[in-house]
Amino acid sequence: AGTSAARGHGAANGIEDDVDADKRIVSAQIALTPPRFICPITKKLMKDPVMTKTGVNYDRKAILKALQSNGCVCPVTQRSLAPSGVIANAKLAWDIQQWQLQFGQAPPPPSSGTSSSRRRVKSLS
Repeated sequence: AGTSAARGHGAANGIEDDVDADKRIVSAQIALTPPRFICPITKKLMKDPVMTKTGVNYDRKAILKALQSNGCVCPVTQRSLAPSGVIANAKLAWDIQQWQLQFGQAPPPPSSGTSSSRRRVKSLS
């Protein structure tokens, strides 16, 4: 009985070890993510990068939410920023996609809501 309990406990530890290993892999990937791919608001890999007139990049959803919540002020530069001053950064999106493909991460599908996001930009301006 003691042996089977030990085996059962070992199996649970094996699952926990796998989960811990997955967490370590994700942490390592985040640590290795080029800083320019990280949104300064969410601190996560950008899915739909946009650039402000001052050259600061954000994830589209994060900056639009910040502008709506905190007024039309750039969170990094503290300068006036209207939603219409946020434009898609296709080059950065391409760079992120290439990095994801190189390191085996699945990039978001090409139609990751960009058209609906563009509609939101227009409706907020």
